[in-house]
Order: sequence, then C-alpha cells, then structure tokens
Amino acid sequence: MQKFAIRSGVSGVQPKLLLTAQNKTTMAFEHYIVKSWESSYPQLALNEYFCMRAVKNANLPTPEFYLSDDLSMFIMKRFDVQDNGEYLGFEDMCVLTARATDEKYNGSYEEVVRVIKDVVNPTKKKNL
Repeated sequence: MQKFAIRSGVSGVQPKLLLTAQNKTTMAFEHYIVKSWESSYPQLALNEYFCMRAVKNANLPTPEFYLSDDLSMFIMKRFDVQDNGEYLGFEDMCVLTARATDEKYNGSYEEVVRVIKDVVNPTKKKNL
C-alpha cells in the first residue's frame, strides 16, 4: 500500500500518462500528467486546457499546464507531488459523492459545491 497506492493517485476515467522528467537546468525531477485523446474522448486535450484556463482566469490557484503545439496533448504539472517528492492525498468527486466511475458525470455543480462546503476546511490552503 505505502509503496504503490499512495503514488498512483491520479484518478479519473479518461486515459492519462504519469510522467517524471528531469529539468536540465536545475537537475530536479518534475512530475506531470499527460492526456491525449482518441475516439472515445474526442478533443480531450482541448477540453482539459480550456477548463484549466477558465479556472486560472477565475484567479484560482492552478498548477502549470500546457497544450501541445498540435493540440493533441494536455500536460499539467502534478498537483499531488510536493517539491520534496512526497505525495499529497486527495479525493475524487466520485468518491465524495459515492458514485462509481461510470456515473462520474451524473451529478450537478450544485452538488459539487455542497460536497466541497461539507468536507473542505477553508483554513488549510495549499499553494499550487
């Protein structure tokens, strides 16, 4: 559990790749989530990018994120890995709303807001 489960924490139904890359300038390892798309998830990369732009434009903290030049890949710095390499715990809205992954998109924004109000402690903030 300690070795594997805590490190495989990026949830969701869309396909993704977890990437560790070494920064050639600082020699530090950086961790990314890469999403592409296929017929099952058309334009996934663009959708993810525009959703993250909306979050950033709302002045909410966001990790670094990019869209590949050919618009086929969305790349985001992992939000669950600290600078010291330790992994942060987090929960997916499916878990918090007691839904199976195939029911992920059956909820509403109102339900998400209610759950966040119920479970998030606003005094503990994490800068991304």
